[in-house]
Amino acid sequence: MAQSEDTGYSFVRCRLTSVGVGKSILGRPWAPYSRVVFAQSSISNTVRSDGWEDWGRPERQSTAFYGEFNCYGNGSDTARRVPWSHKLSPGEAAPFLTKAWLDGKDWLEGN
Repeated sequence: MAQSEDTGYSFVRCRLTSVGVGKSILGRPWAPYSRVVFAQSSISNTVRSDGWEDWGRPERQSTAFYGEFNCYGNGSDTARRVPWSHKLSPGEAAPFLTKAWLDGKDWLEGN
């Protein structure tokens, strides 16, 4: 992650289900530094087993940060995820589980 890149998406306690045809991915890097974490979420079998893709830009495998923590459901098995994704430990996941990570105390209700 570049020093100036501190943005991303954190999906906590979500439910991923099928609403279309075919399998989905969890994310792909639109830019060189992309960060997405799914935590404590239900992932159905609508998600492909590899989970993530580099969108035809293999150089982004070393700059993107894609992680999962304590997810469950038929599509949550990380055994066949791309090797450049991360299965997070509780300590690694901790910053993504709070509203502080996205300055939520300033704009989210119920703080």
